[in-house]
Amino acid sequence: MLRHWPSPSVENRPHAAPYSSGIAEPSAIVTSAIAVDALYAVVQTRVNLPQSLIDEWRDKRTPRYIQISEVLARAFSLEPKNVSSVRQTLAEIFRFRDLAVDPSAKMDAQILHPELGVGVEWRFVYFRCENALLIVKATLRLVAELAAAGKPKEADLQKYLDALWSSVEPLKNANALRAQAPDGPTNAHQA
Repeated sequence: MLRHWPSPSVENRPHAAPYSSGIAEPSAIVTSAIAVDALYAVVQTRVNLPQSLIDEWRDKRTPRYIQISEVLARAFSLEPKNVSSVRQTLAEIFRFRDLAVDPSAKMDAQILHPELGVGVEWRFVYFRCENALLIVKATLRLVAELAAAGKPKEADLQKYLDALWSSVEPLKNANALRAQAPDGPTNAHQA
């Protein structure tokens, strides 16, 4: 991430998190949602959904994260507790994506920035490095777990997952997925 705000008050804080230009974080969040959409696009073609379910989703305007979690559940025969976890992860990824893509132009009351300790406009809190890193790591974990442990019903999907795993596995411990948090180093496996 790009660093800025090199004021002495920030640099003198012993465990201050890196601050960025404010462009990289929303981009990382949106890119995470695009990665999920890409996985969904591949998996969806191999899952036969009943037309009645597709119609219901359209009529009720079912949120994308629910549709994706249902397709993943069917494709990988996920247990209900795992479906719930996947759905919760996807809900956060897409909530942050929606905020990044269509943020309100309205200036709301300031909120406390956890690292700076001052009131700032909400985007500086939501789209800080730490949150973007959490979203990227959650996306990577989701894809990695499906690729490594998923039990797809379709042989073609297993072949795709094997190829995906060979690309994702080296990223699990990448230095880029580590950041300095306010209370010390962040482990890539903690998100």
